[in-house]
Amino acid sequence: MFGGRTRGKIGRNERGAALVEMAIAITLLLGLVFGMIDFGLLLRDYLALSQVARECARSAALGGDAAAVKTTWANKLGLDDSQVTMTESTSGSSPDMRVSIELSYPHQMLAANLINMLNPADPGGIGGTITLNTTMVMRDEQ
Repeated sequence: MFGGRTRGKIGRNERGAALVEMAIAITLLLGLVFGMIDFGLLLRDYLALSQVARECARSAALGGDAAAVKTTWANKLGLDDSQVTMTESTSGSSPDMRVSIELSYPHQMLAANLINMLNPADPGGIGGTITLNTTMVMRDEQ
């Protein structure tokens, strides 16, 4: 009636095309989901690093031990303290002294590690580390 085709022939001939379309759609969807998860973890680490820098600068501005504060807060916020590097410096003269704390932390990307696991033939893989940097400056209160 409609061009001589029957329902059975259409379903059988298009089954392979639907499978290919679904494979492409699932690949794109999983890439998008893992990208969002990765970005969320990256943002969490950056915010934690900023909080550690803020606490270290506050401690140094009050004359405390910024390194001990770094260890305490990094562990409290879920960062690996051994990988957090800190540079402390002061600037200015007596009434306007400033304490500056600069922290950096290597963040491991989840999606890059998954791609490297799925491709064991490439020993180098793709780069899966992003270095996060943050600086906090506070007025010296001593």
